[in-house]
Amino acid sequence: MRRGISTHAVHAVHAVTRRSFVATSAALLGGAAAAACGAGGAAGGDAKPAAELPPAKIGFWHWGTLGADNYMPTFQEVSDKFMATNPKLKVENQMPSDYDNKLVVALASDTAPDVFLQRGPQARQWFNAGTTRDVQAFISKDKNAANELKSVIKIFTDYYTVNGKLIGVPWNYSTIATVFNVDHLKETGLTAPAQLGDRWDWNMALEYAQKMTKKSANPARWGIFSESTGETGWFNWVAANGGQFFDQNGKAVTNTPAAIEATQWLVDLIHKHQLSPTRQEVGTIASSNQKIVGMQQGRLSITFNGDWNFKPLSEGGTGLNWDVSYIPRSPRTKKTASIGNLRGLVVSQATKVPEQAWAFVASTLHREIQELIPPKLQEVPAREDVALALYADPAKAGPPANRKALADAIKAVTPLPAHDHAPRAEWNPVIDKWRNDMWDNKVTVQEGMRQLQDELQRLIDQYKK
Repeated sequence: MRRGISTHAVHAVHAVTRRSFVATSAALLGGAAAAACGAGGAAGGDAKPAAELPPAKIGFWHWGTLGADNYMPTFQEVSDKFMATNPKLKVENQMPSDYDNKLVVALASDTAPDVFLQRGPQARQWFNAGTTRDVQAFISKDKNAANELKSVIKIFTDYYTVNGKLIGVPWNYSTIATVFNVDHLKETGLTAPAQLGDRWDWNMALEYAQKMTKKSANPARWGIFSESTGETGWFNWVAANGGQFFDQNGKAVTNTPAAIEATQWLVDLIHKHQLSPTRQEVGTIASSNQKIVGMQQGRLSITFNGDWNFKPLSEGGTGLNWDVSYIPRSPRTKKTASIGNLRGLVVSQATKVPEQAWAFVASTLHREIQELIPPKLQEVPAREDVALALYADPAKAGPPANRKALADAIKAVTPLPAHDHAPRAEWNPVIDKWRNDMWDNKVTVQEGMRQLQDELQRLIDQYKK
């Protein structure tokens, strides 16, 4: 996650309760069915070229932050390229502050933009609640877009397909990677994970952490950081080991051998092996950005970071010598994982210009548009061909030096845990609570995962369809 609001903050701020969201969705659906039936040119024959569509204004919302890598200039360039070839269609970009709350209000009050940037974990749930449009009829008639969609990494397209219907167009995501202190490796005579190929797994990560930990140093140095977060930590290990949080039927499935084994490995790094700081000890490093500060100060040797932290790692004049590799492979499955916030562009159910909105959304699949993402946003384009050609090439995307190893992360991307009907704002705090208790050794991993599954299931049972 990146761009202003963290994953956890989004869902704390965007605290739509079950009752309020269902009420909102019901209100939206009243007009949505009629709008869906009036989709126009998608009903029969080939889709009209965008240049032949009637003039229209297309409202487009996205989030962003202040700074050079802000989404606004990039999306403005995307819009400008579209309007240059379709002068009768005007895309009006907005980057509202308090994006998520304003979007929910706009959707409820029939003032939503025609197109908006969707956060991956809520894409399917929002579609099922009636807030976003099924665009399958358009993709079925738009041969060019359908062909370009084939270049998108399959798991991304699968995630944005519900009951055989495409619910949006994949845009981009971020990789999760092992970040290591090169000087610490050299000091202990260890081969960089970047040079180990497929041998970089949990067992080797444990061995490396044992050799690089220096508890007697002043300040103490930990060889690895078992971070109590989901997106850059825990979720990756569960996924690599073959575990899940929800199965394809929407059932909570945390109490499985694969999920328990992965969780136990991470908790053992702290309490059994004492190679990682506790959550309390992390606070002695810095008040925020502990992973980055800890690496810059030489107090952490191995961390696990999203690509949004690559730039900050090199800032501050600390001279940190760092590089990356993929998340260690599970000895059980021999697989790595990279948890992704699969961001997409979706069309609002309330749009009055569905054909024009689709034309703009479809244009973001073009290779020339997807090629803007690595250099301008330092993120991974949805198109796998562009991602491997640009994002995974340090000569084209910049540091770190071993960026080519992130090809493994691109191919192993896995969506953030999400439920098709239950809002993340309600079930994510349950995950946070039990994870923190396990990381703090207040409950055993086996008991914590059992309790987590039971509590999650009770919550999502309220949303059975």
